[in-house]
Amino acid sequence: MPSSPIKADPADPAHARLAANASTQRGDPSSTVADRADTAVRQVEPFTAGALERVKARGGPSSEENPREPARFLTTFLQGVRIAGRSRTGRRFADDALTAAMRLSDRAKRQPRHRTAPSRRLRRTIVLYRSIQKENTMELHLKDKVAVVTGASKGIGLAVVERLAGEGAKVVAGSRTSTPELDALAAKHDVTVVSVDLSTAEGAERLVQQAVEKYGRIDVLVNNVGAAEPRESFLKVTDEDWRRIFDLTFFSAVRTSRAALPHLVQAGGGSIVNISSINARLPFPTVVDYSAAKAALTNLNKALSEEFAPQGVRVNAVSPGPVRTPFWTAPGAFADATAAAAGVTAQEALDVVLPQSMGISSGRITEAHEVADLTLFLASPVAGNITGAEIIIDGGQVKTL
Repeated sequence: MPSSPIKADPADPAHARLAANASTQRGDPSSTVADRADTAVRQVEPFTAGALERVKARGGPSSEENPREPARFLTTFLQGVRIAGRSRTGRRFADDALTAAMRLSDRAKRQPRHRTAPSRRLRRTIVLYRSIQKENTMELHLKDKVAVVTGASKGIGLAVVERLAGEGAKVVAGSRTSTPELDALAAKHDVTVVSVDLSTAEGAERLVQQAVEKYGRIDVLVNNVGAAEPRESFLKVTDEDWRRIFDLTFFSAVRTSRAALPHLVQAGGGSIVNISSINARLPFPTVVDYSAAKAALTNLNKALSEEFAPQGVRVNAVSPGPVRTPFWTAPGAFADATAAAAGVTAQEALDVVLPQSMGISSGRITEAHEVADLTLFLASPVAGNITGAEIIIDGGQVKTL
């Protein structure tokens, strides 16, 4: 490691452009999980190209012969991100820039004449990046906490597991089936995948019991599992349909909370976060059974918060609007139904039709990692005096007070 971090020259016009570019990333709604890496590469490449042009103008070698210059310029770019301010989006953008630097370094390592130079520059980049992380990261105090997450194999649940694991928590992830993404997290972090049917009382009890048997306690419970199906009419929703939706969307939270609460109390307190929905307040006819189940969950959230707050257990709800998850994007799901009705593609339905037709003020739907970020905040001791709350994350779709 170098003894001192690299210094960026504020008088360099390129540096000014980089800092300005980084500052535009704060609050930029287009920086989503799906396109963050591509965005970083697109943003960085013009600046690295400019740097190489200056090298050529000075009679220096071409980019193929001088891979060191892009890495130096990326370091200046990260310095610009640091100048831009303390924002979560800025940190994510810095992460993407570091990924781009690694790509350039890997490319450069294939050049035998300059095999060592990129690694030195990359080490300096990493030192700077770590200083950004240290300055900008809010400490959530979730390291070594034991968290149980339901519906953990995809969508919001998977994003919550990923964020909890990244904070150093010990995660027990419950789902009927696993996914390659969840298996990858389990291989990398302290994540235990438990295959359970959470629409049954036995499944909820087994999930909690496995967490207690492995770790001896529970500190956090995230009730995320749920299901919905597009309905043509209330008249076509059968009793079996109602039972299936309520079992998975409402009674799963009842049963898992009932199994976990004695352990949360015994641990000296903890947190439950229920993933509800704005459909609890905006009951659309096409999801009449799901809306009713989420309304029941929001009511349960308040009741549990009242009873268990004196025992040190906080209970809060997160109510998202439309979120870019398989709930919407899976074949035959709501994006396809909306696309068919509007005569557009599913992507256009999510990016244009839904925000416009639903009156989403921000002009876009929510991303799963944004719901996960809010969930972790409520689950953490940082939100130590917040209980009984329902936090809506919908881009301004709900207009009522």
